[in-house]
Amino acid sequence: MPTSNIYLGWPGGDKPGKLSFGIPVPKSTRDFIFSAVQEFISLQDGKDDVHALTKPNSLIGRFRLNARNGDWFVKVSDVIGFPDLENEISLYLQKKNVSINPLAFTKTTVDSLGKQYRIDIRPFINGRHYNGSKKDFFSLIETVGQLHDALLYFKSQTKIRSIAAKRFNRLARIKDNLKASLKRNSFKIFAEHQAWAKEHKSWLGTMADEFNPNFHLQPHAQCLHGEIHPGNVIYNRDKATLIDFEESVHVFAPRSWDLCYIGQRFCLQPQSNEDKINEQLSSIEKETGQSVPELASMMRQIAWFAMAVILDLRNNHQKVCPQSEYDKFVRLEQQALSLTV
Repeated sequence: MPTSNIYLGWPGGDKPGKLSFGIPVPKSTRDFIFSAVQEFISLQDGKDDVHALTKPNSLIGRFRLNARNGDWFVKVSDVIGFPDLENEISLYLQKKNVSINPLAFTKTTVDSLGKQYRIDIRPFINGRHYNGSKKDFFSLIETVGQLHDALLYFKSQTKIRSIAAKRFNRLARIKDNLKASLKRNSFKIFAEHQAWAKEHKSWLGTMADEFNPNFHLQPHAQCLHGEIHPGNVIYNRDKATLIDFEESVHVFAPRSWDLCYIGQRFCLQPQSNEDKINEQLSSIEKETGQSVPELASMMRQIAWFAMAVILDLRNNHQKVCPQSEYDKFVRLEQQALSLTV
């Protein structure tokens, strides 16, 4: 069965400092991008340039295109998703003056072998990633609060809730399959990571018992960003700007989802000291009106959610995640567990 790699995050692209798009791309990738964007971007033969953020995975990647009419961020993906709905969210938030990098253009196209790809174009933000400072963190919380207030009245929220419910129901079946597999002491659903699963059987058993994927049924569930990790936040003039709304059309949950995602990806890092973590979590407490133990419970759910997504990708879409992703979500869940007491 053919497999392909998938990045859950932005490897190498979310480190502190300026965004560095310095990796040359193969001519085949360059020609594909130029062909795909020429109906939107004015190109000049031999005068345009394109570089990648990280080494491209075939045609897939994130690129900076220097063209006659400006600099553009170009993302090529084999995940088609719901581009029209994402664009609707983007335009709505832009009108509400939420600090985002809106979609300027999106389309689907095929390569010479007939494989389908999605192309997204946004204005290139000449900014940087999160630097770990108190100022950066509070700017992020402020931007997310504005986003949540705006999305509370998004007119297509019923459509998004329906899409989210379908995925949450699929993940519920993954959970049931995991529980049945563990009962049989079978780890086949982990494919090439069966040895890892055997080692973490106790952790997976807790997930099978306690994971509740029906976030769309929780009180105060609404439209969200859905995936606020450091790679999806760019700072321009010290203002936090949110990018990449692919997950927004798949997630319908309480506001604590986004804020607990921030708690995981910005606070619970190995290099963070306890005082800094407590200060950051206190600001999230204030924003949600929930205690740290309550927030930690959602953080655990999000870690299990990510593991269920990994299993769904592998078993239903033949996409492989590296073991480092498995380890990461175990660590994040265990860190969150330590906050519940």
